[in-house]
Amino acid sequence: TYPAAWLSWVASTTGCLRVLGHDVDLVDVAGHSGYGFSLVVHDELCPSGPTSLPWGPLTEGIPSLGRTPLTFWGGIGTEGTATGQIRDHCRSAFELVSSEIARGRPCVIWGTYVPEFGIVVGVEDDAYLVQSYRANSGEEQPPIPFDQLAIPGGPYVLAFPAAVELDPDEADRRAIVIAAAAMQARTGWPQYHTGPAAYDAWIAALENGTADALGNSYNAHCWAEARGWAAEFASRLARRHSQVAGLAAAAKYLAIAAAALADVAKRFPFPGNSASGVVHEAVASLAQARDADVAATGALVEAAAAAYGR
Repeated sequence: TYPAAWLSWVASTTGCLRVLGHDVDLVDVAGHSGYGFSLVVHDELCPSGPTSLPWGPLTEGIPSLGRTPLTFWGGIGTEGTATGQIRDHCRSAFELVSSEIARGRPCVIWGTYVPEFGIVVGVEDDAYLVQSYRANSGEEQPPIPFDQLAIPGGPYVLAFPAAVELDPDEADRRAIVIAAAAMQARTGWPQYHTGPAAYDAWIAALENGTADALGNSYNAHCWAEARGWAAEFASRLARRHSQVAGLAAAAKYLAIAAAALADVAKRFPFPGNSASGVVHEAVASLAQARDADVAATGALVEAAAAAYGR
């Protein structure tokens, strides 16, 4: 099944891992992958922000969840029928998925109906059978031909070919380092912003009236969800490792950021509300989230050093 969530990579990965017999939830996946600690915002709050973080580092935490990750990523793609080299890449992706499905292992793919991630649960006549965000709204999920994915970033597959056992304490130490790195990550694309600069860009777009209404709402819901997961994950880590300095403080600050972002999401219900009357309150909440994130980052950096005795 496809878990209900705004961030479809987290939802899809969680669904796959559960099918493969691993007792994980959305918080586990968002935490160990670092997605919950990420933040990427476009200048004009384009809906692409929540999926514009680097996908490669997300898989570093998959072994901590019980599987080895295998990733395929083709060239820059399209949202229509793929042709030429991109179609060849789509075929290669489909062959990989078909091989995994034949072995009883679902996969994550990019571009299910729109640029979102979904779970491949079967293949039929050169098409994917999927569970996607549509599962939560009761919409039909017809087969998707292998060359008709909505893939502006190119075809992407995340497979989970083998089980792996990692020492739980080592998995947690890795998670702390991944979290600290995710909160300090930067993007090389000038139109996208991360960390405190992302909040500043978001505030400027709201105050200048340049924020896309749908994208603003979508970003708010996605990032509020992410910070909520991050706060809960940090709390779990703090309960398991009370001796690690910084973890309890990180959890506290992340909870403040999550609440502030939830307030922004409440003021801009999806699919978009551009009413100017809520901008002042939203800006105040974004500033609060920014300051809390800065404090949480410092606490996580301290925790990462403490976890490895440095």
